[in-house]
Amino acid sequence: MEGVGVQAAKNDGAGEGSGIQARQSVVVESSEDILELSHQLENNLVSVVIFSALLVLGATVYFMTRPHPVYLVDFSYYLPPSDLRVNFKDFMEYSRLTRDFDESSLEFQRKILEHFGLDEDTHVLDAMRYIPPRQAMTNAREEAKQVMFGALENLFSNISMKPKDIGILVMNCSLFNPTPSLSAMIINKYKLRGNIGSFNLGGMGCNAGVIATDLAKDILQVHRNTYAVIVSTENTTQNWYFGNHKSSSRRR
Repeated sequence: MEGVGVQAAKNDGAGEGSGIQARQSVVVESSEDILELSHQLENNLVSVVIFSALLVLGATVYFMTRPHPVYLVDFSYYLPPSDLRVNFKDFMEYSRLTRDFDESSLEFQRKILEHFGLDEDTHVLDAMRYIPPRQAMTNAREEAKQVMFGALENLFSNISMKPKDIGILVMNCSLFNPTPSLSAMIINKYKLRGNIGSFNLGGMGCNAGVIATDLAKDILQVHRNTYAVIVSTENTTQNWYFGNHKSSSRRR
């Protein structure tokens, strides 16, 4: 019985040694796992940092380059004085008195008056009331001033914006483009600031208004927190054709 006890004791001792080795193996394996996990975390940390940097860069580029909304603040137009109003009958009589048109051309003018959106309240500039009409450069500039300044005065009176607040000026007139330019006339008249961005569009016909609006919108994407004023007009002083060739653009 005693030997059995000793044997049993030895067996117990052998089992304890195996337990120690098992614990050592677990400790070793756990250390290797920790090292491997730390390496993985380091690699993941680099990936996370790179991903975060790319995310911040992408968000910055998006917010810097995305289109910003552009709003219409106000719209104004020029209404000439009532003494410049001419009805169809008076206009046709004036055309006859010039003696520049034959009956076919007079009939063509009458059809234009009746079918192209004009009415009895249409206004004619003062220079065209003389026989012969006054078509000098001076008269054309006076027409431009009357229309442009009249519309701008109405605009400034309708809103709280001051002329010095204007950062962008887009001027379009297809038929009359003098030197100094029409935009220079506006800048000098209202003493606009020296660093204003001014643009003159000419020879673009009826598309000029749409092109000017698109140009102002694109410029406001770059130069923000400012006002853009678009002035659209046309000048007829030097551009009324006195002749009978419908396909010709020659003036007398």
